[in-house]
Amino acid sequence: MASSDSPTRKRRLKRIAEGAEAGRAWLEVMFRSGLGSGSVLEGFSDLEKRMVDSQAAGLARKFRLLGELRNTSADWQDRFVEEAGLLYLLLDSFLRLDSFPEAMQQEIMRTVGITVDSRVLNALPIQEDLWDLVVQREFKEGRLVARRSWCYGRSSQRWVCVQHYRIVNQPFEPNLMLGQGYRMALTMYPGSAQTRAAVKSYERVELVPPLGGCFDDTAKEYADLLGRFPWAEQIAGSVCINGLVQEGDRWYAQDLEGTWFPVKADPLGIWRVVAYSGSKRVTLFGEWDGREFYASSVGTESGFVGL
Repeated sequence: MASSDSPTRKRRLKRIAEGAEAGRAWLEVMFRSGLGSGSVLEGFSDLEKRMVDSQAAGLARKFRLLGELRNTSADWQDRFVEEAGLLYLLLDSFLRLDSFPEAMQQEIMRTVGITVDSRVLNALPIQEDLWDLVVQREFKEGRLVARRSWCYGRSSQRWVCVQHYRIVNQPFEPNLMLGQGYRMALTMYPGSAQTRAAVKSYERVELVPPLGGCFDDTAKEYADLLGRFPWAEQIAGSVCINGLVQEGDRWYAQDLEGTWFPVKADPLGIWRVVAYSGSKRVTLFGEWDGREFYASSVGTESGFVGL
């Protein structure tokens, strides 16, 4: 990307601001009209295209996901209003970017779709540690496949997220694998969240999965992250569980302190968790998004298993 004061960057910021103003005005009309207005709720694809034209891929993704929430469940309206409110906050925040501290400005710009200049990343301090990759998910992002890998630092005692993209049928680079330990040098992306990292170098080592805690530990970490970055979508966690129960089409796990929390995985994965829950000590590794704990792997006395 061009330097921060280049004409190219200024033109791009102007286009994004124009798109943000249009998106904010559209949301205001939607809020005034109410969710019962079908004509208002049909404009998401146009807004997504407008954001793409404005070179704001992050905003385009937000409008696409918001549109996909419609009629997804019996109580979709509650989730829709919450996400629409967060999107409005993001648009409004970008339009008054200079009023925020530098760390928050970095998060807002990256969330709307402005990537960090590689020269900026290369100038930041490097953190070296032994990292254990125990949470990983792949998903589609437009025409690309994204992989989100969460690693836990043995010395730093913290979770970091490494996210990579690839074209279909092409490998990830670097190709970090679930259930593998790494000696890595990382650079944390600038901003207030301090969860995402860029890999500078890595080599494989034996996996040493982190110990699991109680569910409240993960919930508190996520609440703290939201306080620093309101648009955070998830955080990794490890929770020791006693077992699972099914209620209707939902699953719930109980931690060692007796707290029940909703758990999600693909159909085969959830039954693997049920099978392993008979072990004396079971640790779930996954992502908590404020609503569900999406299980990615399981740790037992006999070893580590990806779901």
